[in-house]
Amino acid sequence: MRPSESLFRYDGTPEEAGVADRPFDAFAKWGFDLGMAVLLLPILLPLILVLYVLVRLDGGPGFFGHERVCRNGRRFKCWKLRTMVPDAQAVLRRHLAENPAAAAEWSRDFKLVDDPQNHAARRLPAPHLSR
Repeated sequence: MRPSESLFRYDGTPEEAGVADRPFDAFAKWGFDLGMAVLLLPILLPLILVLYVLVRLDGGPGFFGHERVCRNGRRFKCWKLRTMVPDAQAVLRRHLAENPAAAAEWSRDFKLVDDPQNHAARRLPAPHLSR
């Protein structure tokens, strides 16, 4: 995504001024974010550690980091718990090379309904969750 695309809604209309355009609101948001992080970290850290250990059981890294682009075009590293198989990019490339229908779906939607990168546990039927 180009940085300038983040300034528009999905329907193509420009966004209104954001929080960063209003200094007091930006400071209030920063304070709220920091306060919530301080309050919730002691509660969530044990859960994150348990999930990290469970994800590590398949031999891959527990966290996955990738680059994201901010509203002003600045890049940052986004870290999250890994939800895919350890070699997900290689699995995807191999799957797309072997399955022309999946390659067409990927080209059209940039996602797959039956994604081979996902862990088997995530492929279990869950009617309340969208794919």
